[in-house]
Amino acid sequence: MRHRFSLRSNLRGFFQRHPGVAVGLGLAAMTYLTVLSFLRLIQARGTVHGDWGLTVAAGLAASPALIAVAAGVFWWAHRRRADMPQLTIYAAMVFLAIFLLGLGYTRSALAPAIGPPEKVTTPFQLGVIAFMTPVYCGIVALLGWTSVWLVRNRGNAPVASRPAAPGRAARLARPAQRLTGFISPGKRGWAVTWVADGSIPHRASAPTLTATADEATAAAARLYLHQPAITGAELQLAICPGPYRSGPILQVTGEPGAFTATDPRSGKICQGAALEDLIAAHLADGPGGNDFMLHWTRPIAALPLPLTGHPPASAH
Repeated sequence: MRHRFSLRSNLRGFFQRHPGVAVGLGLAAMTYLTVLSFLRLIQARGTVHGDWGLTVAAGLAASPALIAVAAGVFWWAHRRRADMPQLTIYAAMVFLAIFLLGLGYTRSALAPAIGPPEKVTTPFQLGVIAFMTPVYCGIVALLGWTSVWLVRNRGNAPVASRPAAPGRAARLARPAQRLTGFISPGKRGWAVTWVADGSIPHRASAPTLTATADEATAAAARLYLHQPAITGAELQLAICPGPYRSGPILQVTGEPGAFTATDPRSGKICQGAALEDLIAAHLADGPGGNDFMLHWTRPIAALPLPLTGHPPASAH
């Protein structure tokens, strides 16, 4: 049992160091399935006599139509400012289930584990093979593009595991000049999603807005803790209590216990001891609903120190 775990760990480590090998194996397997699918479609003309052309045409058109419907749902959700990460998870699960069901149903006719492949004799089986063929082609195209990208970017090994060139110091990933966290209501309270041109913290969440902002601040301070000093680095939190479209952006100043939010366009000012108080004050002072944003910007050097007790890197 120990040798089995060791072998599994070694294989996982090998593919992590050489992702191009895994992509190449997947590309070869999917290309093989694609070729077999086309061969079975052609061979089925002699075994499925009734409406062969109509069945193949319907199957080939069904999967692109399904993808088009999914793209339309994503476009609609984006326009409605829906929860895109949650929708992406559901869509991935549905597509994975369809792929596995289609792969399992057509396996006996394409590449059975034992014996020769079965003949395609029913229109339904023929239609499923035709339905899966564009899916295989799309995966082949995606894996082919990934292979080209890995070759062009010398991505056959992750940066962390690739040895530095002689005479050159290894380039360490460093945080960006500006780290942005988008805070919005989540499934269990509030959640922050990071955007930056550099390394970012892990996604954080908490039951309340204040706790989520504190988590985001602590995560940003930890990120810059052992990094080289970055002059003028900033943390900005964009807090959206609802779907944001084109509402006002209130600039937040002050500190916990004495916050002020100012609308630069109208001059409207809201005050409160907590971020929740600013939201409540803005909602109570006029129409517009949740279509607004609180924008809070602070220098990294002014962030509270992490729990480790060490000063942030920008203060070294």
